[in-house]
Amino acid sequence: MQPREDIEGRPPASPGGKHVARLFARRWTVPVLAQLHREGGSRFVSLAYRLSASEGAVRAALDDLIEGGLIMPNPGYGHPLRPEYVLTPRGVRAGVCCARLEGALESLGLRSLVLRKWTMPVMWAVGEGPARFTAVSRALSGATDRVVAGSLRELCDARLLARRVHDDFPPTSLYVPTREGRSIAPILAEM
Repeated sequence: MQPREDIEGRPPASPGGKHVARLFARRWTVPVLAQLHREGGSRFVSLAYRLSASEGAVRAALDDLIEGGLIMPNPGYGHPLRPEYVLTPRGVRAGVCCARLEGALESLGLRSLVLRKWTMPVMWAVGEGPARFTAVSRALSGATDRVVAGSLRELCDARLLARRVHDDFPPTSLYVPTREGRSIAPILAEM
């Protein structure tokens, strides 16, 4: 039996939505993955220093990433020149995507968006668009309507999404990625 599709022809909440939401659940998860990818591994203190993040926040992100199977403590750690944490084979792919996402947002002057919990999962849910609010909300099972609305507003303010209101009865709003948003959507789709 095939999953029932919504009005836009998209399937309801996908398992990818949970994965993307979990990846952005902690503020420093994506920057940690990107940094580990760029350096080929890193020590805890170096990560906290380079990211300008508190040690507690970095520790929580590392613990979450270890539990998710994306990073692991380096089995050869103990030598002063070896990194303390390295990416797993699954984490290498995620690290590449995270580094690309950070670079793309940095070039647009929007790096802070990657540090917010729901903005990038909402951008992922819109995808290549157009998408209605209900489709976005349904794709992200853990997000409340208030969070989705706020994230959509932030993404529109950042000019990654455009809101198009159709004068039907009742009026409907569709969210469409802008040119800048279309440069980020494929990176998020790979995650």
